[in-house]
Parts: sequence; structure tokens; C-alpha cells
Amino acid sequence: MSTLVLDDALRARLNGLNDWVEVREPGGEAVGTFLPQDELIRLLYAEAHLLASTPEAMARQAAARAEYLAGGGVTTAVAIARAKVLAGLSDEG
Repeated sequence: MSTLVLDDALRARLNGLNDWVEVREPGGEAVGTFLPQDELIRLLYAEAHLLASTPEAMARQAAARAEYLAGGGVTTAVAIARAKVLAGLSDEG
């Protein structure tokens, strides 16, 4: 990710960092959108919640919970591997 150093003039042009701002080329072509950090975090958490709330994800969570309770626990390595699968970071499982 690139970093842009913010000065007072740019802060003013970005609506004081309080709202989304569409960024366009001088000819009018949209090239991106600026959004404040707290808004980005809110959107990422909302997406994670949606992904974890699908029937399939909830079934995997329930199965993992039942297996854990039935077996008396798992190792840290197994717990991390399962968390990666549930988060979609691994195809294993």
C-alpha cells in the first residue's frame, strides 16, 4: 500500500476526513474512493460478519464446537488451522 502525506489543503479537499470522497481524473474519470479509517474498519467488520454468518460457516462453527466439546480440546496448532479454514485463509479441512 502506498502512503500519502496529508497537509491542511488536502485534508480540506477530503472533507476533513469525515466522509467518503470520490477521486477523479481532471477529465472526470473516477479512479478511486477515499474513505476515513473508521469507516474502512466498520466495512471490514461488516464483511467479516456476513462471511461468518452464512449457513455453511455457521454449520462449520457448530461442528467444530461439538467436536471440541466431545474430544476435550485440541492443540494450539489444530485450533489455528481450523480458524484459518473458517476465515477462508486455507482450503484444508
